[in-house]
Amino acid sequence: MTERERWIVYPLLFLAISISMKDKFTPQPKTLKVDRLEAEQIKTSLLLGTRASINELHAPLIHTYQIQVEDLQSNPKIVLRSFTPSATDQDPNQKTVGGIDLFGTESQVLLSLGGNIGGGYVVTRPTDDQNDFVAFGYDERGSGLFWLDKQGQPKGFFRPRKEKGPEAQPTDTVENGTVENGADEQLEQQAEPDDEK
Repeated sequence: MTERERWIVYPLLFLAISISMKDKFTPQPKTLKVDRLEAEQIKTSLLLGTRASINELHAPLIHTYQIQVEDLQSNPKIVLRSFTPSATDQDPNQKTVGGIDLFGTESQVLLSLGGNIGGGYVVTRPTDDQNDFVAFGYDERGSGLFWLDKQGQPKGFFRPRKEKGPEAQPTDTVENGTVENGADEQLEQQAEPDDEK
């Protein structure tokens, strides 16, 4: 083999060897696309997707923002979720709270347990009127029990939150079905009995 032939053959040989060994030193990610995949066991460090149908799942910890339990017709029955207490503030650093919604046969919310800036609350609704409710719990202003009267106006008992400070605050008093705090500020809706239906 002449020197000129060596300058042609050897570089081509080294090029062929380096191309064949490229995947051995720097493995490239591979994508598998199939219509259906059946396996007894799949082990992965990260699983991404929009929807998964799993008959049984064993996991010590699941990180998610919402879990939805559905019936066979894909209607939600129980929803566990994380949400921001204020829908108007879209700050991504805002603290979130948890909530649980229980649904009825017609996919209407019957019971909600949740949290907000002031504390926890429970809201129950009848099956025939989703605008009606009875609620009790805390918000940033205080605590109470609330419902809607026949005209759809909120009624209830409200107890203002005690002010925190170094000086002693007057205690709240209850007189004639109303709650008044020591600052002569009435923050309560007086309960009025509904007319008989």
